[in-house]
Amino acid sequence: RGRHRSGGSGLLCADLHVVQAVEMSVQPFQAFKFDGILGLGLSGLALSEEFSFLKWASASGLLGTPRFAFFLAEGEGGEASEIALGGYNAARALEPLTWAHVVRPELGYWQVEVKAVRINGVELDICRAGGCRGVVDTGASHLGVPAPWNEALEKALTVDADAELMDCRLAQAPVLEIEVQGRNLTLRAEDFMRQMPLMSDVQISTPGGIRADGGSFGAAGEVGGGTAREEEQALARSSRQRRCRPKLMPVSLPAPLGPLLFILGEPVLHRYYTVFDWAAEKVGFATAATHRNIARQQQQQQQPP
Repeated sequence: RGRHRSGGSGLLCADLHVVQAVEMSVQPFQAFKFDGILGLGLSGLALSEEFSFLKWASASGLLGTPRFAFFLAEGEGGEASEIALGGYNAARALEPLTWAHVVRPELGYWQVEVKAVRINGVELDICRAGGCRGVVDTGASHLGVPAPWNEALEKALTVDADAELMDCRLAQAPVLEIEVQGRNLTLRAEDFMRQMPLMSDVQISTPGGIRADGGSFGAAGEVGGGTAREEEQALARSSRQRRCRPKLMPVSLPAPLGPLLFILGEPVLHRYYTVFDWAAEKVGFATAATHRNIARQQQQQQQPP
């Protein structure tokens, strides 16, 4: 059991159940910069309802509304991320929210239906017959794509980098659209590209991706120090043929979660402010008011009609 407090003029206190780790392996935990994990999944992922933060929040009456929200910044220029509990911060969105209902909420994941996937407006076959879903996941650094479709998607989004290009987020690349209920989640190079260009024969991404046997999340080298990052920078300076590659990882999961499961990680969440309503079991999306999105919006407004 633990104590919950919040600042401000009033003091909010309540008892809740927590799980304490008494021993952890060196890898990957030595690289983590946090002291614990606040699970915000639906009740299906909790050890029991007594360990569900959302159930506690509903029963305590301490939060204004049954919602929380994420503003996920990249940390550049001093821009900080934010989580809102008991509602959402409208100032963090550049437009009204659109809502997508959670599918299969009994599984505990914030997953929504993926109606279609398009590259430069051309629909891919992967979701034509239905059955695609996407888990909105703040803990995933990459965009997860059902295997083996990730290979075709990576090939389509990868572009050559000229000798002067040192930041692939500035590359001219196809536009990726992921259609969910109420909107298209539209991602450009600045949203989904790895920052550093890599030589064409270098493989950085984790081959296994997310698997039913507990395979890793994210890209190889992101946990356990800066070695991979240093190697990427060295490769980017090479005179050999370089390419800009998207931050994708394969997802290989059986039913009921898979097989057509996307992981809507940081490439989506840096672009969109997300609001989670656990009473209505729905997820809200709006273009986030990040420095990058504001600059993009201003450039679009300055363009002639």
